[in-house]
Amino acid sequence: ASERHFSRADLVRRQQERRSRQEADAATKLQATYRGHVARKDCSRLQEEREHAAKRLQSSYRGHQLRTEVAKRQQQRQQEHLAASKIQAVHRGRLCRQGYVPPPAAATLPPPVATEAAPAEEKAAA
Repeated sequence: ASERHFSRADLVRRQQERRSRQEADAATKLQATYRGHVARKDCSRLQEEREHAAKRLQSSYRGHQLRTEVAKRQQQRQQEHLAASKIQAVHRGRLCRQGYVPPPAAATLPPPVATEAAPAEEKAAA
């Protein structure tokens, strides 16, 4: 078997190449680690933005639903008020046609009830 003899320069060159490859591998690993860190950070930020957008969308929709419901209720109340007014008008017309005359407004009111605030007001005025 033939033995290979390497010169000192060959050994130094091979050692430098090995070291250079190790440094390149270490740099590649470091870059990959950093890029992974940045990618995870970006992904997390995007997820937060999506959640925030979803919350805004849900909030807008709920507000729309509520405003729609309130408008429906107001319209229903207005229709009920108009219906009650019509019923009252029909009833009053019927009473008038039958010759009913309501008593004067002052006669139908009960006498005023004395309150505790009235004597205090009299003292303050004196």
